Amino acid sequence: MPVRPTFFSLTALVALVLCLTLPLGSCKKVTATKTISVSLEANLTLNVAFTDSLTGAWTTILDSDENVDVRTNRANIKNITIERLTYVVDTYSGPTGATGSGNWKFYATDLPGTVFPLVSARAVDFGALLASGAEQELPVNAATQAKLVELIKAGKTVTFAFEGAVTDKPVSARFKLRLATRVQVGL
Repeated sequence: MPVRPTFFSLTALVALVLCLTLPLGSCKKVTATKTISVSLEANLTLNVAFTDSLTGAWTTILDSDENVDVRTNRANIKNITIERLTYVVDTYSGPTGATGSGNWKFYATDLPGTVFPLVSARAVDFGALLASGAEQELPVNAATQAKLVELIKAGKTVTFAFEGAVTDKPVSARFKLRLATRVQVGL
């Protein structure tokens, strides 16, 4: 006598098929990542000759492609976290006690009309900073971080500028800018 399928046996068969096929089709590929610490650096030299005005604007370009880790992994960058933006005065020549005051800012080098302010600096004593070797932090808010990350991911160069005045001349001071980041890269 032939065996007739029952409602229960059909339901059990469907449940078995679903159990075997759904997990296979719903698996997502897991992508491995690694996080690397990347320090992007640029030097800004503030030169004021004896015949120059005490006011001016000094710039430097930060190019993330100069860092081999960023350059070789650009297509696989998943995330960038800005940890700190700092500067240190690593050379100075000029009168004792000469200071500078002004505004730090940045912009995409190819779009100089869209400027992002960083911080105002008052009475920065170049000689004292050189002697101390102290790293000075340039505060970076969420909007600034987002813009810097966008520019780095896109491979754009970033121009940092200090616009202001010095109290005496001649003055020559070099600011070593450092943008400390953590870059998450897909493998």
